Amino acid sequence: MELAALRQTHVRVTAVCPGYIDTGLFSGVRPPRLTRVLTPEAVAAKVVAEIPAGPRRILLPALTRLGPLNVALPRWLSDRLSRSLGVVVSMRSWRGHPQTQTPERELVRAEPEVVDEP
Repeated sequence: MELAALRQTHVRVTAVCPGYIDTGLFSGVRPPRLTRVLTPEAVAAKVVAEIPAGPRRILLPALTRLGPLNVALPRWLSDRLSRSLGVVVSMRSWRGHPQTQTPERELVRAEPEVVDEP
């Protein structure tokens, strides 16, 4: 929006907001009802297909596009809807990546380069 206010149209930004993707990060997750775990290939294909149109956001899966409407609902109804769809329990079975040891690394500080100006 700042670039648009300055009439700079050479840069566009698209926020890609996928749900659960079938990677180690979401191992064991159970997606909410009416949604599914997406494959990385499906997400990539959708992004590549939509980018030329210049959207501000790409929300996946399609059902997540209704999320902003949830804000307009009374709180009690929004909570009830989230519970009935399984949104509030979808991460209970989540395992994620297995614990791994990372090797100790020595912190190396780069010295700033001094440039003599003429």
